[in-house]
Amino acid sequence: MRTGGFNGDLPQVQPVLLHGGVLEKKCLSRGSEGLKPGYRRFDPQARALEEENARLKRIIARQTLEIEVKEELIKNGQARWRKGRRS
Repeated sequence: MRTGGFNGDLPQVQPVLLHGGVLEKKCLSRGSEGLKPGYRRFDPQARALEEENARLKRIIARQTLEIEVKEELIKNGQARWRKGRRS
């Protein structure tokens, strides 16, 4: 283990993880704050649009399924009606 030699305020980090990689760049540019996990902020408006899009897709899927079931029922009902009528 090596104590930080870059700024002096860095936490102890294994040299394998720090040497020449992304962590080193983050460490050099932002100090010890660069080593903390960063979470991407997601635009609330984009999140709302994605939720609405998912809801609309579910509605369309449900309607498509209902139409297919109704078409099958009509098809089967006509076949039965024809059989009953011929007898």
